Formats: sequence, C-alpha cells, structure tokens
Amino acid sequence: MSNINAIAAFIVLLDAQPGQAAPVNGANGTTTIAFKPQDDNRDTLSLIFSCLLTLGLCVYTAVHLNVPLRGQPHWKTRSTELLWCLIGLFGPELVVFAALRQWSSAKELCRRVDQSIIERESPIASPDLSKKVDATVSQVSPSPATVSRQSSVTKSRRYPWTMVHGFYGSMGGFYVEIDEADEGMKGIFGGRSTLTLTAKGVDLLAKYGQLSDISKSEIKDKSKADSLAKFLVCVQAGWMIVQVIARLAENLPVTLLEVNTIGHVLCALTMYILWWNKPRTVQEPTLVSFEKRLLSYMFTASKLSGSQRHRPWFRLARRQAALVNFQYNLPTFSSTGPFSPEEANKSPEDITAMETSSGTTLAGGLFNFAERGVAEPEQVGSFSPQPTLRRKTETRAVDIEKIMSAHDEVLKLAVEALSAYPELAASFEVLETTGDHFGDHLWIKPFVDEFVVDSVSNWPNMELLRQRDRESLVMGAALWGASLVYGAIHCAAWNSFFPSKAEQWMWHTSSIWVAFSALVWIVINLLAIFFKPIDRLWIRFNKRKTYWAVDLVILTLCTLCGAAYIFSRTYLVIGAFVSIRLLPEAAYQSPAWLQVIPHL
Repeated sequence: MSNINAIAAFIVLLDAQPGQAAPVNGANGTTTIAFKPQDDNRDTLSLIFSCLLTLGLCVYTAVHLNVPLRGQPHWKTRSTELLWCLIGLFGPELVVFAALRQWSSAKELCRRVDQSIIERESPIASPDLSKKVDATVSQVSPSPATVSRQSSVTKSRRYPWTMVHGFYGSMGGFYVEIDEADEGMKGIFGGRSTLTLTAKGVDLLAKYGQLSDISKSEIKDKSKADSLAKFLVCVQAGWMIVQVIARLAENLPVTLLEVNTIGHVLCALTMYILWWNKPRTVQEPTLVSFEKRLLSYMFTASKLSGSQRHRPWFRLARRQAALVNFQYNLPTFSSTGPFSPEEANKSPEDITAMETSSGTTLAGGLFNFAERGVAEPEQVGSFSPQPTLRRKTETRAVDIEKIMSAHDEVLKLAVEALSAYPELAASFEVLETTGDHFGDHLWIKPFVDEFVVDSVSNWPNMELLRQRDRESLVMGAALWGASLVYGAIHCAAWNSFFPSKAEQWMWHTSSIWVAFSALVWIVINLLAIFFKPIDRLWIRFNKRKTYWAVDLVILTLCTLCGAAYIFSRTYLVIGAFVSIRLLPEAAYQSPAWLQVIPHL
C-alpha cells in the first residue's frame, strides 16, 4: 500500500509542477537552454549519462532468459539477449508480462510436483479403497500413487521442490538424450539427438516418479547471476528515484527523459520480484533419463512430431502433433461377450477411474462406456487385448502392426505407453463406440500438449502451465494494472515543457493510448473472470480452434491496436531523448544537498 501511495504522490506532484508547453520562450518568459556544458551543477551530458546508465542496468540485469538451444552458436545466444534488451527498453510491460507468466507457471509446477511427491510417497491405497472404484460414474481422479504401481521403479527424492526448481523446470532446465546406439530409436525422433522438457513434460514425469532429483544449490551453481550488476542497478535506480523526489520537493522541473526512466525503474523492480528465484544465463541443463515408451508418447503428443497444417493466409501456420491424426481404441467388454461370469465379476482392484473432458468416466477399459446420468455402466472382465490406433479417414479398426510402418515406430511405442500408464488417457475425448464379436470398442481422441520441444521459448505460450482460470485472469488484470500505472506516469507529464507543439501532441496521444490499452485489457480480464465463455474463446483462439471469421476479427483488432501500442511505446522512449535538445534553464538546477552525495 505504501508503494501505491508513493506512486500516487509522485504523479500528483509531477502534474502540479510549473512548466510550459510549446512554443519555446512563451509569454511567461521561460528561458531555455539547448546545451549546457559541464560545470559544478547539472549539465546535458551528465543528465543523459545518468539516465542511460540507469536504463541500461535496469534492462540488462532484470532480463532472465530461458536455457538456449543446445549447440546453438554463441553469437545467436547474444543476439537473443540483445533482442530482449531492446524489448525491455521500448516495451518493458511485455517483459513484465513474460515474467509474470513464467512465475505463474513455476508456482503451479511446484504445486503439482509437491502433490505428486506427497501422493507417491504415501502408503499405497488398500484393496478396500480400490474396490470403491465401482460401476457407478464417479468423479474420482486418477491417483499417481496407484499408477506408480504399474510404472517402472519410482525414483526416490532427497531434495524438496522449491520455486528455484519450478523456474528451472519451466525454462528448459531438463533435457533427454536420444539413444542413437539403439537401432529401434534411430531416426524416429526426426533426427534429433536431444529433446527439452517443458513445464508440462516435467509435471508428467513427476506423476510417475521419473523426475531427476536435483538440489537447489546445484541449480544455483549453473546460474551466472551477476551480483555486482544487481547491486549497481539497485543503487543507481534508488539514486534516480531520490533525485526525482528531491526535484519535485524543490519545485524544480523533471525532464521527460527522467519521467521515462522512472517508468523503466518501476518495471525493472517488478521483474526483479517476479524473477527473483529464476536462474540466469544457464547454458548447461540437467540430463534426465526415463523409458522410451513414455518419451515416445510425449514426443507424438507434442507439435515437434507433426507437420505444418494448411490454413488460410491470415491465420498463423500451426504445426500439429502426430497423435492428432489418430484415434485411440480402448477395448471394453460386456458380460454378454465371450467371458465367464467369474471373469466378468473380477474385483477391479487395479483399476484407475478416468474422467474425460466430455464428462464421460472410463475405467481402464474394464467398464462399458456410458454418459454421466444416462445409464449405469456395466462391470466387465479385466482382459485387455493389444491396443489399436486408426487414422481419422478410416472407418474400421486396424491392428497397430498393420497401420504402422517402420518409420512410425515411435507411434507404436506411444500406444504401448498408454497401456503401461493408463492415467495418460485421463483427459482423452470420447468420440464413438463400435462393436465386434469381442465386445465394444471405445474410440477416443488422444490428448495432445507441449511436453517436449527443441528449446523452451522465452515468450510465454502453451508450453507453460496454467493456474486455475480465476487466478490467472486476476493476475492478468494486475499485470495490465501495472501497465496502466506506467502510462499514467507519462500522462502525469502533461504540463511539462515540450520543445514543439507536435512533440507535445505526440506525447499526449502516446501516453493516453498506452494507458487506455491497459485499461481495455483490464476490463476484458475482469469480464472473463465472471463470464467464462470469454476466457474459453481466448483459449480456443490460442489453440487455433476457432472459426476462421473469428480468427480474422481478433487478428485484425490485435494487429491494428498492437501496432498503435508499439508505436506509442517507441515514441515515449525516443521523444524523451529528443526533448533533451531544448530544456528550461531550471531543469539544470539541482538541490544543493544532492551535490555533496557521490553518484553517477
């Protein structure tokens, strides 16, 4: 609350300071100076140097990039750093947005991993509890502890999972090597020798106890955080804030460059808070190893395994996962099938209840399909034949060996993973049921997501975990609230001195547009909190699942408004520097007590 009051006081004082808009040397006789040489007071070069130093330190030390692509040339890594420094200079709110999404994903990953550890290390559910997974359509979620009994040996853990781990897992800190010595693995991963785990991939491994155990100190050893640079930026940022407050207290004008610098200082402090636990400049991630069946599923469910999708010219090209082109067969059997009553009445002790996104409950292929509230599913035997896949264009199920070629060996391994890890099918979408002399076959649409990538993107996308919808939307509104404050700070310089009428008009228009855009997004986020269809529409748009006309409208509005926003943000930076060419004489006066304090 004290920070908010301080910002409000700063805006009020800045807006109330005496100043003159263009034209120069107006009726009140304001004396202007084009260039002031160095002397015992403030001068032009020292003013520019002080602001440039503060901006540079704030931008460079605050930006924390993800782990780069393995084997990437050094110059390309530096180019990425330079690009993000430019983004931080001309659009610091965008970097704050990236920091907020990454912080949110890291926090959610910590919560999920902690939950998986607790459930996995707790005593295994008793048979009595397992028998409660009966023929009724319940809302029991799959238990990682139960699934772990069907998976490979669980890796024990010695170190607690912290926010440092959460950031490390979300930034591409874990990778897997493809075993090229294995003849069955050659070429089936698109010629790649390594794959990087996303936050969703790390979460999946944690559920099955396959996540590597790494200490917090080991992660920090990989980080190259520059403590001296952080110390210098805090000192310099603090000096800039003290200097501006002192000038306002002495009723001296604050230059537009100082106003812009203060906005960057506030954004940098926000980034520091959000990225406080994120490792910086990590070049060597941690190698993890787990069975190739699970890796194959993660690969085929990710976009890396697919090909580009043909779309209209105004829609961004999207790569689709290989599993999108297939439907998975979950065999089910009725009591009227070729099974004895004893076989049909077996206790489903090892059954994991699975609730699909369509509201249908499955039970490991051992219950008939039934919609919730429509019919009671029928308990059946525990026999499960070879799983099958079929392409979308086929109407008849084909055995997996017949549908796969040697090139699609990875898909065969993915199907085997679905048998070994039934929880993977928990979020599959039911499509239809078919029947033959063996019984019913339930065809479901595989769930695809970004589990593995070549390298984790620095810009937030579907690779990151998403918290509960309401929390995410509230944080989004808070983020744009920070952007609104940034625009308000520049609007507060409304009555400051401008070298020309054109520059005055451009500054007013740009600052208003930045603040207005932030206000619009705040309203949209708040509406999405109370009206879920708005949030669902945006999620579908991000996944390119909306109608083409909706895509066209959203892309057009975002392009036009975004271009105006980028122009406004760019002008506020450039206009702040250009305004230094002509300043009121009082802008070079300083409170006497500031001159005795050593500073840069």
